[in-house]
Amino acid sequence: MNDELYARLSTRSRRSLIKRHYQVGRRAYRNYYYRPRRRLLARLCEELNQSVEAVIEQLYEERYERLSQLYGSEVSREQIHHERDLALQIYV
Repeated sequence: MNDELYARLSTRSRRSLIKRHYQVGRRAYRNYYYRPRRRLLARLCEELNQSVEAVIEQLYEERYERLSQLYGSEVSREQIHHERDLALQIYV
C-alpha cells in the first residue's frame, strides 16, 4: 500500500479520509463524500512538487486502499472515482 500522502496528513485529515457515513438525526446515516481542503491541496502540491490533479488522484487512490482495507468489498471503486471526479471539477 502506498501511504506517501497519508503519512503527511494531520489527524483530522486522516479521519475525514477514511470516513464513510455521517449521522443525520438519531437513526439515519448518509454517505460522506470526501473533499480535501484547498489549503491541504496547496501544501501537498508544494511539498511533493506535483500538480493539483496528481495530488487529488493519489489522495483518492489512497482513500480507496484504506477503505477497502477497513471495510472490504463494501467499498466500490466506482464510488471513489465518482468522488474524485467531483473534486477535480471543483478544484481544477
